[in-house]
Amino acid sequence: MNALVVRLQDRTSFASDDQADYAEELAQELIALQSIYGSEQVELKSGPNLGEPITFQVQLPCEDMGHDICIKFQIQLPKGYPNCHEAPQIELVNRFLPPFHTDESVRHAVQDTFSPHGAAPWTQGEPVLFQGIDTAYELVLDWWKTKRRTIPPQQSPLPHAPKPTVTKSPPQRQINLDTLVRSDLISERKSEFLGHAAHITHPDDVPIFLAHILESDKRIQRATHPAIHAWVCRTPDGVFHHALLLFLSYLTLPLLMLFEKPFLLLLVALLGSAVISSEASDHRGLVREIRKRDAASTNPSDLDGKTFDYVIVGGGLAGLTVASRLSENENVTVAVIEAGPAGTSKDLASRIDPPAGNLYNHMLETNMNWKFKTVPQANLGGAVKDFPRGKVLGGSSAVNGLYYVRHSTSEQDAWGEIIGDKNLWGWNNMYRAMKKSENFTDASDEIKKVEHISSEPGSHGTKGPIQVSWPGEIYDSIGAFIKAASKTGAPYVKDPYSGHNIGAYVALETLNPSNWTRSFSRSGYYDPYVYRKNLKVLTGHLVTKVEMEKGQKLAKATGVTYQAKPDGQTYHVKAGREVIMSGGAVNTPQILQLSGIGEKNFLNSKKIDVVVDSPGVGHNLQDHVSGGVQWAPGQNTKIPPTNTNQSPIVNSYTNTAVCYVNGTQGLKDQWTNYLNQVKGNKTKAVNALQAPDVVKKGYELTYSTVLGLIENGVAPLEMLYSLTFGQVMVQTAMQHSFSRGSIMINSTDPFEHPIIDPRYFEQDSDRFMLRSGFKLARNIGQTAPLKSFLGEESVPGNSVQSDEQWDKFIEGRVGTEYHPSGTAAMLPKNKGGVVDKTMKVYGTSNLRVIDASVVPYVVSSHFMSLVYGLAEIGSEIVLDAYNHDMQNKKSSNGGATGGNSQGNSNKGGAADGSSQNSSGKGGAAKGDNQNNSGKGGATKGDNQNNSSKGDGSSARAGATPISILSTLTITSFVTFAYLYSAI
Repeated sequence: MNALVVRLQDRTSFASDDQADYAEELAQELIALQSIYGSEQVELKSGPNLGEPITFQVQLPCEDMGHDICIKFQIQLPKGYPNCHEAPQIELVNRFLPPFHTDESVRHAVQDTFSPHGAAPWTQGEPVLFQGIDTAYELVLDWWKTKRRTIPPQQSPLPHAPKPTVTKSPPQRQINLDTLVRSDLISERKSEFLGHAAHITHPDDVPIFLAHILESDKRIQRATHPAIHAWVCRTPDGVFHHALLLFLSYLTLPLLMLFEKPFLLLLVALLGSAVISSEASDHRGLVREIRKRDAASTNPSDLDGKTFDYVIVGGGLAGLTVASRLSENENVTVAVIEAGPAGTSKDLASRIDPPAGNLYNHMLETNMNWKFKTVPQANLGGAVKDFPRGKVLGGSSAVNGLYYVRHSTSEQDAWGEIIGDKNLWGWNNMYRAMKKSENFTDASDEIKKVEHISSEPGSHGTKGPIQVSWPGEIYDSIGAFIKAASKTGAPYVKDPYSGHNIGAYVALETLNPSNWTRSFSRSGYYDPYVYRKNLKVLTGHLVTKVEMEKGQKLAKATGVTYQAKPDGQTYHVKAGREVIMSGGAVNTPQILQLSGIGEKNFLNSKKIDVVVDSPGVGHNLQDHVSGGVQWAPGQNTKIPPTNTNQSPIVNSYTNTAVCYVNGTQGLKDQWTNYLNQVKGNKTKAVNALQAPDVVKKGYELTYSTVLGLIENGVAPLEMLYSLTFGQVMVQTAMQHSFSRGSIMINSTDPFEHPIIDPRYFEQDSDRFMLRSGFKLARNIGQTAPLKSFLGEESVPGNSVQSDEQWDKFIEGRVGTEYHPSGTAAMLPKNKGGVVDKTMKVYGTSNLRVIDASVVPYVVSSHFMSLVYGLAEIGSEIVLDAYNHDMQNKKSSNGGATGGNSQGNSNKGGAADGSSQNSSGKGGAAKGDNQNNSGKGGATKGDNQNNSSKGDGSSARAGATPISILSTLTITSFVTFAYLYSAI
C-alpha cells in the first residue's frame, strides 16, 4: 500500500469506516498527483483528522527561472471534498522568485484559481486539482515573464513572439524552446488543445525536439490522442527551414476535434512561424536534454584505438576552450580526456553552479579537487601547504572564486618582447582574445546605485561564451572599502579592464545574470555543443603518457595512453595531427616528464627514456602568495549568509571589491629600500637557484623583466575585500614573487602526485613585500569610512605589531592564491623555455601546451581572464596551421578541400567575419571568410557561434535516424490534406 494511504488511514484510525474510506480516496487522488508531478513534489502537510480539511504542498520545477528553482503551492481541500459546495483553496508559497519578490497581484490571481473567475471554475463533485495547479503554475510563470521584461534588454529573455527575421546566410542549427506556444482551452475543462512549435534547421533535430517535449511536459505524457506534424518550407532567400508542430489532445478530447478546429491549427502554425525565426536563447532544459543524450562519456572504449585529428589532455579551462574552437570546423575531429568527473550530478552541480557553493558546500573536500600538497616549506617553518586544483570538467574555472579581472598592458607587452613576437603575444592581441571569450552584461539599475560600479562598454566583449557580470547582491561596506583604499593610496579606477588596473574597484564575476549561476568553461564552451559529432569528451580517466616517436630532428606525438585507476587497463588513442597538453601548471610538466620530455639527467635518474632534452620542464614555478587581516563585522554591518540555502541572487555573491597597489602607494617610504634589496640580490638569487644552467638564464631574464615592470608602476600587491564565513577580511596577495619553485615527478607512477616545491620566500624581498601588504590591509581597515563597519580585529589581532611578529604570523597563515604557472614556460629555448611562440614544445613537431604553465611570469591579476585569452590565441594558432595545410593540399590537388569555412588569422589576428559553419551537407560556407590576416591582424567581428546572453546557444546537433522525419512528413501530408478538404 502506498505510504500516503497508510499515513492518511493512520490519521483517521479512530474514525468511522466511511471516514477511513474517504481518507483512502483522498490519498489515491494525491497519489495520482504524485504520478503527474513526481513523488517528491507532492507532500502531505496536515489532515484529515476526523474529517477536517486536508492540506498538501506541491512544488513544480521551473527551469525558466533557473537551476533548482521551484514554484510552490499549498492546497487545502474542504471537508467532504469533492462532494461539497466549497472550492479548494490554493496559495502561492514562494515569497521570492529570482530576481523578484512575489507581489500581491500574482498571489491574488493564484488564490482565484478555483473561483468562478479562474480558468477552471469549481463544480461540485468534479475534482480538478491537477488542472487548477497547472493553471496556477501558468499564472505565476506569466507574471514572472512579464516582470522579466522590465529588466534592461541585455538581461531579459527574448520576446515571446518577435517579428520574423530573414536569414541572409545559412543558419546555425538551433532549437529555440522559448518558441513553444500553447492554445487557449477549446472545450470543457477536462480537454485541452496543446500546440508546440520550434525552429529547427536540420532533420536530425526533430527527435531531440520531440524527446524534450515528450519528457518535460507531464500533461503531454498523459495525452490520449497525440498527432505530430512536420514540414519543410523555403524562404525567399532560398534557405530551407524545417518546422515542426506537435499537437495533442489533453485527456479525453477526441482527435476529431482537432480537425473540427482547423482555424485553430492554422493559428498555431502562424504563431509558430512568427516565433521560429527568432534567435536562439539560453534554455537550460534543452541543454540538459541534449546533455543526457551525448554528455561526456566515462566509457574508455569510445576513444580506445581510434584516431582523432587533435587529442587534448585535460578538460579544464583551457582544454575545453581549445576543444570547442577546434571542433567548430566539422571536418576536424577532437578528443578530450579529463581525469575528473563531468560535474553534472546533482551533488556536484550544487557545489559548482551557485557561486557561493565553492565556499560553503565544501568544494575542496570533494573529488573535484586534486588535493595536491607542497613539500615542507623551509621558509615557512617547515609547513606543508595545500595546493588545490580543479579536477572536474571545466577545471579550476568550475571551483574558483569567479573573480574576473585583468592584468596590465605593460606586463603583456613585455611577454611579447621576451618571446620575440609582440604582435602575437602583446597586449593588443591578448586584449582582443580576452574579449572574444567574454559575454558582458551590465549591472541592473538597482546594483548600479551602489557607488563605484561602472563600465566602459568598449573594454568588454559581448558575444563570447563566458558570461561576465556583477553579482545580484551588493553590500554597503564594499563602497566603504573602496573609499578607504583611496585614502590610503589606491584611488578608485573607473575602467580597470583595458590595461590599466591600478586602483580600487568592484570586480566582475564569471556569472550568468539570467539565473545567477557560475559561468565557466564547461557551461560556455562545451555544454552548448555536446552533440557535435566531431567532439568526444572522456571523463574519469587519467592520461598517463604521451606516446612519442623519435625523429632525426623532431620528435612526433602519435597519441596518448590513459587509465581509469592505477591497476586498471591501459587504453590508447591516436592523434592524426597534434597532441595538445592542457593539464595545467601541475599535471602538464608531470605528464611531459613521464613521456620522456624534460632535463635528461633527471629523466635518466628515473629510468625514463629521453625523447626530448628540455631542462625547463617543471622549473620556473611561480604563484601568488596571500593571507588576510580579519575583523568581526560591526553591529549593523550586513554580511552574506554562511550557507547556500538562500535565493540564487543571494548566492551570487562570493567576492567583489579589489585593489591593485603600485609600490609607491603600498610601501611609500619603504619602496626605495625594497627596490634596492631586489636589485642587490639578483646575482645571488640566480646563482643559488636549484636548476640547470639554462634555466638560470631564463630566471635572470624574468627577474630583470619583472623588476623593470614594478619599478615602472605595475602593481606588486593586490588587496581583496571579503565578507565570507561571517568575517570581514582584507586579503593581501603578492603579485610578483622573485622566488622560483619546481614541480617534478617523484616516480614513474602517473597516479602518484608530483613533488611540488614552490620554495615560498626563498628571496627575503618576497617576505618584505607581503609583510608590507599586511600592514596596508590593517591600515585600510582602520580608515574611515570602512572603520565604522568593523568590529574588533580577530586575525592576527592587535598584539601583532613588530616586523618579527608579522613574519611569525606569515609563517603560519599564508598560502597559495591558486594561480600557479610557468612550469612549461614560453621563453627562448636558450633561456630554459619549454614552448615557442606557437605554443609548440621545443624539439617536437606536433606537441603543444595551451594552459597556464606556459605563462613566463605571474601577472598582476587573477589568471582566469588571461588563460581564456591565451587559449583563444592558442586555438587560432592551431587552426591557422590546419588551414595552411589544407590550403597547401588544395593547391597541390587543384581542387576544393571539402567546404571548410576558415575564420582564424595567422599570428593571432582574428578573421574579418563572424561565422565558421558550413551550409547544407558539406557545401562550402557562404561568405568566403577564408584566408589569414598578417601578424597581429585585429578582428572586425569575433569568430563566434554564440548568440547573445546565455551559456547555451546555437550549435550543430548530432546525427540521429532521419527515417523519423520521413514518417512525420508522411503523417503531415495526410493530415494537411484532410484539413484543407475540411476547410
